Amino acid sequence: MRGLNRATPIVILAALSGVTCAFPTDKSDQVFVTLQAPAHIVLRGKEMSVQARAWQVVGVDTMPITNVDFAFSSGSNTIARVENTGKGYATVTGVNSGNVDIIARAVSFEKARQANLSLRVSSPLEIDSVRPKVVRYGQVATVYGVGVDSLFLASLGGTNLIEYPFSRARDPVTGLGRISYWVPPPARSDSLFYLGAGVFGKDTALTQVGKRDIYDPNDTVATRIDLDLGGPWPGTVLAPFLFFNPALAFQAVDRVNGVGEDWYRLHAQQ
Repeated sequence: MRGLNRATPIVILAALSGVTCAFPTDKSDQVFVTLQAPAHIVLRGKEMSVQARAWQVVGVDTMPITNVDFAFSSGSNTIARVENTGKGYATVTGVNSGNVDIIARAVSFEKARQANLSLRVSSPLEIDSVRPKVVRYGQVATVYGVGVDSLFLASLGGTNLIEYPFSRARDPVTGLGRISYWVPPPARSDSLFYLGAGVFGKDTALTQVGKRDIYDPNDTVATRIDLDLGGPWPGTVLAPFLFFNPALAFQAVDRVNGVGEDWYRLHAQQ
């Protein structure tokens, strides 16, 4: 028993020595930092918490390193400010609209790869684009941007657009939204006017509207509409609708000789 007791400290010391050697030094280039955020968009005047973590590369694996102090910085303090709140966390505050990199580095590891987190600072509602840029009566235009899935109203040239059913969506990863509208007559080329929850404005880009509908010319030869293709909203309460375009109902007769109507031929297999 005495021999066993004398050997025990040697075994423990050897084990501890192995652990100490495995821990990275302050000069190690096998350490890197990651920076995580709950979203990639922070609103102006709002705060968001981000978390930095340090990792060590061990062979083909990575292991977390605990009790690491981090330094945080913003690529542009005029767009976003960042404040270290300790224990790997920092608070980002949106200042002005724009894109910015938030940087985190491990203070104790000089050669560790720093983390760059790209964020967007935005107003509650910002339009990035309207596609397509050129539309015709009866065509669907889609609006992309921040918060656009919460729009109350959109118009072109003083004409309200008709919301396309089930088109409101928001990407859970990017936070960007979209919504689609039919373009009815007498809409005209203009920048899109929008109205949201306490927010309104106009897009900076011009959307051009062609003053012919998507089925023109069909005043002498009927446009064939194939009902066998099914409706645009399968699996919804609107599934029974095989064809629906309310924008066409607003088109006035505008012919040189003052006569003529649009007409269609609905086709389905018996």
